[in-house]
Amino acid sequence: TSSESTYQLAVAEQLLRFLNSAHDFQSRELNILLRSLQATKVEHRLPWWSDVRSCRRRAQRPWQQLSIAKVFVQASEFEDLATKALLSRVRWALAAQRIWPADAFRMFDKSSTGRLRKEDFRAGLEQ
Repeated sequence: TSSESTYQLAVAEQLLRFLNSAHDFQSRELNILLRSLQATKVEHRLPWWSDVRSCRRRAQRPWQQLSIAKVFVQASEFEDLATKALLSRVRWALAAQRIWPADAFRMFDKSSTGRLRKEDFRAGLEQ
């Protein structure tokens, strides 16, 4: 099979899983689903999915706790691209300086609270 038909099969599988009110999607599967649903309005997705899911005899955990929650708040898979790019840059910068993430956290945590505020993180990145 060609790569196009492999992708079309993946799209069909993820859409059918969504229609079946599945909620255990991996990151790649969510991106395929988001790409497939980007022509639909975000505000219409959750009510429809919830109606279908209410007909199922499955455990009904809140949708906010499920991996599929991303589909109900994001219009496309590109919305978190800037965040992913920033994380990649930070990862590469730490690797270039041979700093482990835990060590970077301790360096950024100036107040020694065990938590990073946005200001601490920004100051740490500017070092």
